[in-house]
Amino acid sequence: MFCSNCGTQNEQGAIFCSNCGAKLENNAQPAQPMQPVPPVQPTQPVESQPKKPESIFDTKIPEEQGSDTKSGSGKKNYAMLSVVIPAVALFWYMFIGLSVYLAIIIASLSLSLAKKGESQNKKLAKTGKVLSILLFIMAILMFILQLILLSRS
Repeated sequence: MFCSNCGTQNEQGAIFCSNCGAKLENNAQPAQPMQPVPPVQPTQPVESQPKKPESIFDTKIPEEQGSDTKSGSGKKNYAMLSVVIPAVALFWYMFIGLSVYLAIIIASLSLSLAKKGESQNKKLAKTGKVLSILLFIMAILMFILQLILLSRS
């Protein structure tokens, strides 16, 4: 009689397996030893399997189910960023004080975000462009005023 757990041949009438100790079933037919199961092959060819991203910038963020693709849910909303960043910078520039060079860098960054966000929301992207240009103009005017004040003293 063969053990159904490990496949070892045992004496006829034995209750437990002499190798693994599993309880033996008293069947009229001897159990066949277990055959190893062959490994499962992938169903897709190697060429059609998804590629691993080369960098973190190549990974795509999956959109949530039921989300509106027009609003850009599940991914960065560049149009919204192009409005928020220059609005905060303008507030910061007028009431707290901001370096002219930093204001120009922030304005150029938000202009590029507005360009990326045009496909997501044209109105927000246009608003972001206007705010960025306003920040840029304010920075240039303040730079000119600083030069005039420095030349007088």
